[in-house]
Amino acid sequence: MEQYILVIQAVSFLAGFVVSFTLNKTWVFSSKNSGRTYHELWKYAVLATANLVISGLFIWLLVDVYDQSAYISKLVVMVVIAAWNYFIFQKIIFK
Repeated sequence: MEQYILVIQAVSFLAGFVVSFTLNKTWVFSSKNSGRTYHELWKYAVLATANLVISGLFIWLLVDVYDQSAYISKLVVMVVIAAWNYFIFQKIIFK
């Protein structure tokens, strides 16, 4: 199992990405403009990548530099990212 951990991680990230994009596009923001799906997907992927980098950076800063709890740091960062994602999804990606 250990030798497949990176493959499992990649597959789970990809599955989560596809499900998240699909639910946000169709259910949360009701974006029915199918001609823009590729454009929306591209912007969504860029934001997901930025979120990964930014969340890692801020969790590292809070835990290693400011000596905060890893659990609290993760919670704070994820709440902030969820709020900013909603705004970006609504105003930029699925407008």
